[in-house]
This record gives sequence, structure tokens and C-alpha cells, in this order.
Amino acid sequence: MRIRGSNHKLNGMFMGIIGLVILSIIGCWSSTMPAKVTVPEVKSMIDENIPIGSTRTAVTDFIESLKIDDLKVVHDDYYEGMPPSSDDLPNNINADIAGYLVAAILKVESDRPDATYNIRIVFCFDNSERLLGYAISKRGQVL
Repeated sequence: MRIRGSNHKLNGMFMGIIGLVILSIIGCWSSTMPAKVTVPEVKSMIDENIPIGSTRTAVTDFIESLKIDDLKVVHDDYYEGMPPSSDDLPNNINADIAGYLVAAILKVESDRPDATYNIRIVFCFDNSERLLGYAISKRGQVL
């Protein structure tokens, strides 16, 4: 026995589910965010404002004054010794690293709804707390 209207209800539910899937896909596409700043742009800002040999105070002041759109710029305390990862070592440093400071520019880019990218900068200093160099990279973060 066939009940009238049951196919109509099933078709309506099916179309509703399809609509939700399409809206979800559109939502995922729209939640991506192009880069607000790039690693080369930040590198250029650093090179122009805090040359090799700058004091730790000058580096910290630069980080704290850095304004890029609505992005949040943060930094850790100064740590004595070498950075824990070789990825954090600047290229071509011939002196001993006595300490380092890590800074980050948060949420500079997003290419999918559940991830963002940060720019991470590790500033390395000598025994006199003078800048020896820095390593900069873009790193993904799953939300």
C-alpha cells in the first residue's frame, strides 16, 4: 500500500540535507583568509629596523611597537643558552649564541577553517646581549 505524500517528505528532507552540505562547503571556502603579511615582508621590516648588533632592548622595543593591521604580535621572555631546535638557528652565525628571544605574529593566514598560520621569529644574542641574527618561519597551527 502506498501512502500519498511520503515521497514528497523524503524528497524535501533529501533536498534539505543537500542544501546543508552545500552551505557547509561554501562556509569552509569563505573561512579561508589570505596572508595579511608574509615572511619576506616581516624580514624586510626587521632588517630595516634592528640591524645585527642591536641590543636586546632594541629588539624587544621593536617587537612591542610592531603594528600590522589587526594582527597580534607577542614575544616570550629572554632565555639563556641555545634555542632547542636547529630550525631556530639563524644561518651564517659564527659566534656563540648566549641567549634567544622568540616572537610571533599570530593568525597571519588561513587556508582552511580548522587551521591558521603564525610567523615565528627567533632572535639570537651574544654574551653582551647583542643581536647575532634571527630565524624566521611560517608555521601552521590546527585549531
